[in-house]
Amino acid sequence: MKFTSDVVVLSARRYSMTDDKTGELVQGTKIEYVEDWDPQPQQNKRGLSVLSANFPYELYDSLGDVPAVYSADFQLVAGARGKATVAMTNLHYREPFKPFANKSGGAK
Repeated sequence: MKFTSDVVVLSARRYSMTDDKTGELVQGTKIEYVEDWDPQPQQNKRGLSVLSANFPYELYDSLGDVPAVYSADFQLVAGARGKATVAMTNLHYREPFKPFANKSGGAK
């Protein structure tokens, strides 16, 4: 199963390090994003959940500005013990992020 959803990429961080146990070079790009600006109310929780995804090291160079709105591709993949997990597989820049454009809110 594949699907696409708009997300706001908040940050991107590229990393490169040597694994202490194996000596193997570990590289990648970690992005942090928000999918839903209007989360459903939950007991004992306020605010947004920030999610993260890992991509190849080279993706960092192809990212545009962040924060920004991206179209993200997701796919169902096998996770630990074969449990189905949704994974982000690709990002496409859409537009600059406009914080809370056309949103009303405030303290109660």
